[in-house]
Parts: sequence; structure tokens; C-alpha cells
Amino acid sequence: MKPLSMYVLCSLPGVACVAGMVLREEMALARGRELLLDTRPVDPMSLFSGRYATVHFVAENAPTSVPAPDPLPGYGSRVHVWLRQEGRLHVPERVTTERPQDPSVPFLRGTLMYGNTIDFDATQFYIPHEARDPALAERGKGGVQARVSVDASGRARLLGLIVEGVPFEQWSRSGDQRERR
Repeated sequence: MKPLSMYVLCSLPGVACVAGMVLREEMALARGRELLLDTRPVDPMSLFSGRYATVHFVAENAPTSVPAPDPLPGYGSRVHVWLRQEGRLHVPERVTTERPQDPSVPFLRGTLMYGNTIDFDATQFYIPHEARDPALAERGKGGVQARVSVDASGRARLLGLIVEGVPFEQWSRSGDQRERR
């Protein structure tokens, strides 16, 4: 067999694996239900990973604020936070170990962590170096919400941030305009 053919044959499984992962994520984004969740962003500047805002969904504290199993399952257990719509936002309604039977009920799938908080794995948002920090947004002007796409299994994928009522990119540019004046 020729070296080029051997190289192509050996690299094909790796390329197929990466393409499959990308396709799976893109399909989930395209078919997911878009929800708006209240957040508390934190801006941890990291020397290694760059400038990312860590977005903490209010739903992460759901076990202490809405009905939940008593006792809660142990650390690392899979939980589901059922949501209900209040205005534009979706807020936690209850925490269970089971997903809703009704497909119209929105929910988030997460992992129970120490301190009765829930990890949803959709919490990193890249902030360009020249952009404003969303952690500095004023609560009285609308604060910060996360636009997420939630697939049928309840897995959330962060689409973007809404800061003080406008998309992050627009909010960041408007701040640049005010600072230049």
C-alpha cells in the first residue's frame, strides 16, 4: 500500500470522530429550545484560558429555593430542574431525579455538587479583550441573562448573554461609545 493511502486510511477514524462531535453539537443547537435564564456572571481572568465570563445560572441554587427531593441524592448525582416561564425568563420550579414526562415542560439536566448547587456544564462565555465586563452590569438596568439552547435531554448550551436588556455585543459596543466621549 502507498504511504499516502496508508496515511489517509489511518487518519480517517480521527477525522470522522471529530466531525461526528461537531455534527452532534450543531444538531443540538439547531433543534434545541431557546430559553432565557437569569445569571450572576463572574469574570475570572485566567492566564491559561484567556478572558472568559463564568456564568452562574440562578437555577444552580434551585435545591435550596424550590421543592426538591428530601433527602437530596448524593454528590455527583444526575438531577433535573423543571422550569416555568415568568415574563421573558425561565425560572426554577422544582428539582427532581426524573425528567418531566410532558415534552412541553422545559428542564435543565445537571449534576448535584457540594453545597447543594447544580453544575450545568454550559457556563463559559468568551469575552474579547477589548469588550466590557458583563459582571459589571447593573441589576437595576436588567442585569445579565443567558440565552441557552436546551436539547430534548435537558443539556444546555450557552448561545450568548443579554446584558441590561440588549445582546452582549451591542451592550459592549455602547459602552465603548460612552467611554470615548
